Amino acid sequence: MKVLSEGAEAVIYAKGKHLVKKRLAKKYRDSKLDSKLRSERTRREAKVLEKAALLRVPKLITYNEYEIEFSKEPGVLASSTKLSNKTLEEIGKNLALLHQAGITHGDFTTSNILVHESNPVIIDFGLSVFSHAAEEQATDLLLFEKSVSEKEFLVFIKAYEKHFKNAKHALNRLEIIKQRARYTEKN
Repeated sequence: MKVLSEGAEAVIYAKGKHLVKKRLAKKYRDSKLDSKLRSERTRREAKVLEKAALLRVPKLITYNEYEIEFSKEPGVLASSTKLSNKTLEEIGKNLALLHQAGITHGDFTTSNILVHESNPVIIDFGLSVFSHAAEEQATDLLLFEKSVSEKEFLVFIKAYEKHFKNAKHALNRLEIIKQRARYTEKN
């Protein structure tokens, strides 16, 4: 099968109308630890896709120890296109709904969002966790803020606040994280 994408943790290849993400063994890790980590991460990512199935994310088809098969979604990476206000609002809404469901993405950047006709689809849940922690949510916000302009982030965050009842806690934690970063930069 032809590899479509290769990242630090996995490769993605086409399988008919679907995609398969296969986690690769890491030779530098102890083999038992490596097997356990890959298996746990695969299972967690599959569970996140199951729980987020009502949102705009790839649909889980099946998974096994190291592979996840999911629907192939149309679109281009948000990082490679101009984002309309409508799209930014939808991205904000979708992240709010993920956070409301107790899911944090872990790598929420424009490189992990597909856009098709102004409709965003969040992809790559390899670093996601089940969490309601404001720190985790704020990290998603910070990563997204760093991947868009200030004006785009303001449109996004307004929609996020509208759709997430605990947005205030996440935004307060975002400011704390930024202060920690500023302190670190000064030293």
